This record gives sequence, structure tokens and C-alpha cells, in this order.
Amino acid sequence: MEAFSVIEQGLAWKIGDGRLCRIGRDPWVGCNESYALSPGLLRLLDHTGIFTLNQIEKIGHSSIWGQAWKSAEDLGLNIRWKNEWNSFVQELQRSNVRIKEGLDALIWAQGDSGYYSPKDGYSFLVQKKGWGNPEWWAKLIWKLNGPAKAKILIWCLLKRKVPTWDSLQARYLAGPGRCPLCKSEEESIKHLFLSCEVSKKIWAELSKLININAQLVNDSLDVAWKRWWESHPEGNMRALPMIFFWGVWIARNRMLFQDKATPIEVTTINSAAIYTAFPAPDPKPSRRSSKIMNLQEGTPWAFFDGASQNHRAGASLCIFFSKDHFMKASVGLGIGT
Repeated sequence: MEAFSVIEQGLAWKIGDGRLCRIGRDPWVGCNESYALSPGLLRLLDHTGIFTLNQIEKIGHSSIWGQAWKSAEDLGLNIRWKNEWNSFVQELQRSNVRIKEGLDALIWAQGDSGYYSPKDGYSFLVQKKGWGNPEWWAKLIWKLNGPAKAKILIWCLLKRKVPTWDSLQARYLAGPGRCPLCKSEEESIKHLFLSCEVSKKIWAELSKLININAQLVNDSLDVAWKRWWESHPEGNMRALPMIFFWGVWIARNRMLFQDKATPIEVTTINSAAIYTAFPAPDPKPSRRSSKIMNLQEGTPWAFFDGASQNHRAGASLCIFFSKDHFMKASVGLGIGT
């Protein structure tokens, strides 16, 4: 039910007889923002008794080439509203709306099936105006080798959705106040995972145990994560802070909810065991790269591929004879999958 506001934004009418789709208020399948009319023009149409799409059908003037709609002159609109109405009619014609038998049907217009799914809703929200691109780490963290719960935790940390005292306080909720581990400062994401003396000791012991000499910068968790990611591409090192954060979080919750302190050595050994249990996957060359590596010098080759996004398709090709004799080409294929 909480997602209904999202669903409502993505609904549109699949036009039948046009008796349910309201003019200037309701979108139809395939329309753009031109479907919405200004409040002044809507009041004028309401005053003349025109509310739904079937009322502006120009009966007897349609053909196999398209549906005929009433013009501004037919509706008695003055020059003030003429351009706006013409844009509305042009949008009806562009999206090939036709009045036919059967009732209008309200469907989810942001996917192929006509039914809402969480995946369609997510894609719809990402593409809406005002929504920025996903963070650089949004997909990368799920490819790390480690427990699923640790991946969820680091995602929540980077989104600042973990219920530490600073987050709870911002939402006027009660929380632990002081850090459950060191009990010397107020708890926050930065303090608990980067500044807390107990967390620092856990990291130091963990570094010794797995034989590395690296530090997490004590600035902010976002900065610490990015610097670690950029400076440690080898093996499964990128997953180490994630597993360390998870160990700290478990120790924190045990102290907070069970009033039991977890020895630093226990958290360190558990984190090291998890880290070594998830080695980095062996890199596998892609099918395409392996073909390229096996090509002998002087042998001509060609590749082609196609793709579709948001129902617009395209294709490209590359034909190679030598460094001085090759061709590249691409073509748009219009609407399609």
C-alpha cells in the first residue's frame, strides 16, 4: 500500500471507447507530458460539458490513416487556448490514439506486461526527473565475496540508514546515546566504525592476523570506503572493511541488547575467519575477449551486436582487416526490443 503513490504515477489508460479517460487530466499509453492541460483551459472545457476523450472525437472524419479530433475552432476556443489545444491533439495523433469498441483500461504503462512489479517501479523512479544516478558503489558491493548480511549492512551504512544514535535522534526516536562499545562518546556511524577505540583495536588486531598493513581513513565512512576501494583492487581485499563493519555491528548489538561484552579477540578471529572463507573468485575471461586473444595477426574478423533500452533498439558492427583497413558502423532500429 505504501508503494501505491509510485504505482499511481505510472498508470495510464489503454484507450477503448474513450469514456473513462479524462481530457487533460489522465495520461494514456504512449503519451508524453503534453497530455496535461492548464487549469484555465480545463475550467473552460468543464464549463462547456467536455470531460472525456470520446467527446472530442470528430465523428465521420477518421480514416485508416488516423483518428480525427475536434479542433480549437470546433470547440469554440479563442486564440488564447488554440496553441495549447493543438499541442494536445498533436500528442493524441503522435501516440496513435483511436476510439474503438470496448472500455478504457487502466494499466501500468512503465513495463511490457501492463502489470506493476517492484522491478518496474524501481526503474520508473530512477528515470524520473529529479532522481540522480545511483551511487558508484550501488551495484559493486553486491559483487563482493562475503556474507549477504554484511553486504546489506554496508549498503545501509552508506545510505545512512543504520539505527545508530545520531540517526534515531534525527527521527525523534530513543536510542543508546553513548557508544555501547567504548561508552565514552555519543554513538554515530562515523564514531562506531571509524573512531571508537574498541573498533580501532579490532581493526589493528585483524590487520595483524591476516598480515596486512593498511588503515581506514578516519574522515567519514563514505570517504573511507571509497579510498579503500580505489587503493585495494587486489584479491578480495575490497570486502575486508565490509566484514570488519559487520563484526563491529554484531558486537555492538550484543552489548546493547544482551548486555554482554564481546572480547576484541573473538570479534577479530570471527572476522578473519569469514574473510578467509570467502576468497576472491578466479577471473574468467569473457567469451568475446577469449576470441580476440585467439585471433592470429593478419586474420580478418568481424563482430556485431544489438541492444534495446526503453523500447528503443540499435545495432553496431566492426569489420577488421588490418590496422589501416577497418570499418565501424551503427544504426538505430527504432522502437523495439
